[in-house]
Formats: sequence, structure tokens, C-alpha cells
Amino acid sequence: MIEIRNAEGLSLQLPAGQSITVEQASGWLAGDELPGSFSYPISAPLNENNERFLKYAYRPASTRPVMELPVNVQLQGVLYRKCLFAYRINEGKIDGYLKIDAGEVWPQLRDKQIGDVLPEYLHLGDGIFSGSYISLKDRLKQIAQMPPGTYPFTFFPIKNDLQIEEAFTADKLSGFVRTGYLNGWSGSDFRVDTGSVFGHLISPQLYLWYVFEQIMLAAGYRLAGDFFAEPEVQRLTILNLTAMHQASGFNALAGNLMYPKLHLPDLSVSDFLKAVKARYGLIYSFNSTDKICTVRRYADIWKNRRAIQDWREFQLAGYGIEEPSGKGFTLEEYIDPADELFKMPDPQGNLRPGIPKTYVLGKGGEPVSLQVGTTQMTYIPAPYSTSARWMVPVVRQPGTILDPAYKQSDRYIEDNNIQNAVGLRLLSYRGLVDDSQGGRYPLGTSDVRNGRQEVIGQVAPRMSGTYGGWNTGLKLYYDFLDKNRKVTVDLLIPAQRLSGLQLHEPLMCSFNGQNVSLLPGQVRAEAPGSSGKLTTELEAYTVPDGADIPRITPDPLVYVELIQTVLESRTGVIGIVHEIRSLTVKVWKDAARSQPVSAGQLPLSVNIFMSRTKRFYTTDRNTAKSYPDRLEQQIKTYTITGAVQQLESQKTVLMQGEPPLPEEGKIPAGWSTPIYIQTTSFYVTIGDDYDILI
Repeated sequence: MIEIRNAEGLSLQLPAGQSITVEQASGWLAGDELPGSFSYPISAPLNENNERFLKYAYRPASTRPVMELPVNVQLQGVLYRKCLFAYRINEGKIDGYLKIDAGEVWPQLRDKQIGDVLPEYLHLGDGIFSGSYISLKDRLKQIAQMPPGTYPFTFFPIKNDLQIEEAFTADKLSGFVRTGYLNGWSGSDFRVDTGSVFGHLISPQLYLWYVFEQIMLAAGYRLAGDFFAEPEVQRLTILNLTAMHQASGFNALAGNLMYPKLHLPDLSVSDFLKAVKARYGLIYSFNSTDKICTVRRYADIWKNRRAIQDWREFQLAGYGIEEPSGKGFTLEEYIDPADELFKMPDPQGNLRPGIPKTYVLGKGGEPVSLQVGTTQMTYIPAPYSTSARWMVPVVRQPGTILDPAYKQSDRYIEDNNIQNAVGLRLLSYRGLVDDSQGGRYPLGTSDVRNGRQEVIGQVAPRMSGTYGGWNTGLKLYYDFLDKNRKVTVDLLIPAQRLSGLQLHEPLMCSFNGQNVSLLPGQVRAEAPGSSGKLTTELEAYTVPDGADIPRITPDPLVYVELIQTVLESRTGVIGIVHEIRSLTVKVWKDAARSQPVSAGQLPLSVNIFMSRTKRFYTTDRNTAKSYPDRLEQQIKTYTITGAVQQLESQKTVLMQGEPPLPEEGKIPAGWSTPIYIQTTSFYVTIGDDYDILI
């Protein structure tokens, strides 16, 4: 028996002998597609009963034409699904089909941008929003102290020397100070703009789980599954380089608003979901009856692949099986093309696109370009301390500013049209952690260590290393895609068991007397069937045991020390004016530097900061005024092969010089022609297999 009822309880009259075929697809092998579930075409007469079933909404004169409506579908007297019936009128009859599960969701979301399905704005909770006044600075700290998974966004320092253009100075905004940071930290709280001091830009970082939750709510669904319940996943934030407007004066009493759309990458919902699926090896399993989207990761299913759905008793004789693909995969990690730290200088000094790292499985035949990345990290002196170092995410690319106080900046926008795009990159928020001296600060990271270089996490947003995505689950997923074998099985199954099918859980079948756990791929069922059951074809996939995947044996942790030796130093009337150093790395077995050790083939990156300052002097040169003129940065990677290795034989770290021509009109009255002082600093950046000695 087949029955399709609308919300008012009216049934669609079907011709005698009408059958319905429904198809459900899991999407495990869908690549960059998001498959839906649906029925094959259904035809019905356009009689009076069926006109009332359609509420006459199809008629040309209808003021509110509706060509799909919610229905309940019963097969063999059992509720199969609550779903949508989409139709058109053709030659005096109804031609329609059922949109089931994901089939009803994707059309609602496919062409929308992720920012369009989130709330228009969120209040930060500062000002007098909660009844008593709380300052922006205090509220930012409160939010940063909230456990991940409890608030839509958070705040942590991000180093970005190009957030605001170098040409923007205090001449354009009185009181402006160049900090080089978003969400700057003073050692005890966040730095914010005041009525007299500017340059402390604030940028909220939205949590990944929150964006997913809002996407599903926009389709009328709620999230379920163990993926977003994982503490490590709840920590994931989406990198944002848009600085929000900071209310000032009397307006500060009303508090501050953040507009999610302006703080997210410009991606469609479809592209966003596909990108995250490919990066983590996910399945999105929808149930249109319960309005639930279950998100699971293949690696989690693989670890506990005991079948909880037993379909052995419904199998008919015979089965089909295909050979695995065996082509292998080559994954290319995502790097944001706007971030200069991923670029490489050519011989002329021009920056060229960087070369993404690749990860090869099997024969490496199928290319996959991931669309989710992360940032570089740097381990540098903390700006609030003379001795401590902190680990912070670092980018070098133009940002965006929404605060009209910065309206003379090239980065300021007032039409909500983001000019400086930011790719989809994730960071893990670790809360307030220790710096190298035990001071506390909020840490967003692509790594798993705090400022003391202690491991405080289990999974890193980066791809590489023991804790990276490739070795903590993604390799298993692409091994499954490469080695699974498609099995085709015919069944006679009760409608109740079909309606309870969970595409995200393994099911049990039996072949040649052996029980096998399979992952459902596609199910086609036709009603009515014989003996009160549905004639069903199942396509499912075997689950490789992963035995031939190389197991990760982390190299023993070593300790690296960067030694800078002064080779040449010249002084002048203002002290040292020129200095050349060599750079050498020593590798130690222990933090006490008691035993050198050969590094083998150790990739080591050095963060190089070059700053140039313009300094004006009085005639007697007893007084000076300094102005930042330029700041450049690059990350250079070396391969360390021994216990001691020289990185650079001669590197100028300090250089003073006068410009070739006086800068008329730019010299303060009573002061001399400026002198440029250029300094270069070197810091070993964090790596997968070493800690840094300082």
C-alpha cells in the first residue's frame, strides 16, 4: 500500500497499480558532490480530490503559486518519510516526485552564501546589554575565557603586519599606533581603541560548529553525530581578518555588534560543506522525518566499525562485487594565495605563488585539491613582556576594517563589500595558555603546543606532522576511497526497516557464510512489493582494514638552538650603525644542551622580520624622533642534516644610511634630513619534530 498525505490529511489519489521507487544515497564516494535522495517520477490524475490535495496552488490565477508541499509518505502502512512532494501539471495530469532527506535540503541552500544563512548581527554583550555596564575590553576577555562550544565566536591575537597599509600613520588618524596585531593582548587583557589611542583592531573568530549549526537551522534541521561533539572539533575557528567597528563615547553604552556575514569567507553553502567534507572525510546524513543532520567522520566509524544494522535475513540469493579503484590519491593542501608568507621570492625579489605540500596515498593517481587550510605559526617575543615568548598565528595579507575611525585607510569599507578576500582557514582555540614564562594569553593555533612548547592538544588544524590532519584520520578516509569494493545485494525488506536505515552507520550482510560489515552507499526500494516487503537493491562498500597504511612512528623530539655570531660591527655617533652576523643551528638531544644529536633530514623554518625606521635628528644629534617606515617578513625553510649547520654565512642585521635625496616637505621643522635604520630579526618557528631553545 502506498499513501501520500498532505499536512491537512488529504491523500493523493494514485492510479491503480502505481508503484513508487525511492532512492537514498549516502555520498561516501560522491567526491565534490552533495547527493540527495528522491523518488522516481510519480503520475496522478488531476481530479477534484487531487486538486484539493494540491490546494489549487498550481492554477495560473493563484496569488501564491506553490509547486511543492510537505507530505507524509506511508509504504505498506508504515511511515516511511516526512518529505516534500514537488510537481508540475502536464497535459492535464500531475507529474511529481518526492524530495527526501538531503533531496529537500540542498535546493534550499545550494545557491546561498554562508553569510546569508547566519543571523544578521550578534551583540557582544558589552555596554549595558546585560543590565550592568561592562566595557568592551572586559567583555572580550570574558568571551575568550568561555569554553569552546558555548559561544558563537571568540578572540585571540593574530599577527598581521599588513592588516592596515604601511602608508597609514598618525598623520591620518591622530593617536594611531602600529601594533601589527589583531586582538592585541596586554598581558592581562585585550587592547582596544580609546578616544585618544588607536590601532588596536578587534576581529571576532567564529567557531566552525556554530556556522554549521546555523546552516542546518536555516534548512529547518538540527545537528547530530559525534563529529561536532568532539572537544577538538569544537575548538575549530574560521580565520577572520575583518576588524569590527568599536563603539565609542555615549554609543559604547549600547555595546557593540558583529555582523557574521562580514567575518566569514565569501563561499556558497555548497562549496563550504564540500570543502569541510573533503578536509575531514565526512558524511552528511539527513533524516527529513526527524529533521536531523548527522555529521560523522569516516575515521571515527572505522575505529568502531561493528555493524549495528543487521540486514542478513532480508538478503536474496546472489550478489555482485567490483574491484577497488586502486588509482590512489595525491592531496594538495590549501594555501591562501593572498598570504605572502606562503609565497616564494624569485631571483629578482618578486613574490611568486608558493608550492603546496602534497600527501600521497597508494599510486597517487587521483588529484585532490583541498579547499580548507590554516595559517603559519610564529614563536616570537611577546609584546607585553621583555623576556617571554609566545606562540601566535601569523599571516601577511591585507585585511578589512569596518570602523569609520579608520575611514582614511585603504582597508576601510562602508558598503559591506569585502575587497580583501580571505580563504577558508581553520585555527584551534586553546583558551588562555602559558607563554614561555608562565604568563597567560589566549591562543589560537594550527599546532597543539602552548607557549611553553608543551603539548596541550590531540589534533592540529594543519595537515602535516604527528598531530596533523593527514595522520589523525584523513589518510584512513582516502585509503577507504581507494580500496573499497562495491557490493550489490538484492533484498526484500520491511518498510519499517527501510525507514530506519541510517546511511552513516555500518550494516551487516552475509556472503558465502561470512558476515561482513558494509557502509551503505545507495538504496533503491520499490513499493508495493511482495509479502508486504519492498523489493530493494543495495549498493554498499567494503571497509578496508587499513593494515597496509604505514603507521606513524614519530621521530624522537629534538631541541634546536639558533646561534647568531657577530662577524662585523661598526659604530658611529649614535652607537652601532652596521652589523653582520652568521646564523648557525645546533641540534640537541635534550633541553639542557648536554648531548648534540644528528638531525637526519629535519625541515626547519625561520621567521625573518625586517623593519626600517625613519629617524630625524637635531643639528647636534643629541635628540631624535623615530617613525616606522616599513616592515617586511618572510618564512624561509632549511633542511638540517647534522648536529651543527650554518644557515647563513653573512647576514646584515643592522644597517644605517641616509636617503639619496632630502625629503623636502616631509622633514619636521628644526630637524635634519632623516636617517634610515634597518634591522633584521630571526626566530626559529615551530616545527613538527622539534622544540625551540631560547
